[in-house]
Amino acid sequence: MALLVFLALAAAAVAAAVFLAQPEGDGDGIDPSATSYSIPGYDNPGGERGRIRIPTYSDWDMKAGTDTVEVPLINTEGNPCYMRFTVKLSDGGEVLYQSGLVPPGQAIPSIRLNRTLDAGTYPITVEIATFSLDDPSQPLNGAELGTDIVAS
Repeated sequence: MALLVFLALAAAAVAAAVFLAQPEGDGDGIDPSATSYSIPGYDNPGGERGRIRIPTYSDWDMKAGTDTVEVPLINTEGNPCYMRFTVKLSDGGEVLYQSGLVPPGQAIPSIRLNRTLDAGTYPITVEIATFSLDDPSQPLNGAELGTDIVAS
């Protein structure tokens, strides 16, 4: 009987881990949070020549004890690709967030982390994977950026 209880608890833990690791979108499809977004003067007119403009970030501020960060994850208008954003703690690589695909000219205006963060400064890596507009299953290049989440 104890073995059955243990196996049931182990199965529940695995199911919870898989569920919590899922992106808000379906991972391969367009993220449902993506919305039209533009920063004047920040478009990518060279996108038709295969140039990809990657966003950069300063510190991300959030309220301690919450799981929401008001930061736009932007795929600049004119980019010749979809983008998928993965936010990881730099120490240990814990995934805090992963988006679905974000089309050019759209952004996810705020993100909900997989867990709340206590007060503190958290070094993070933002991984940006890019995919072909013609075939979203075809990866292109990508980038990794470092910044901090500051929860106060």
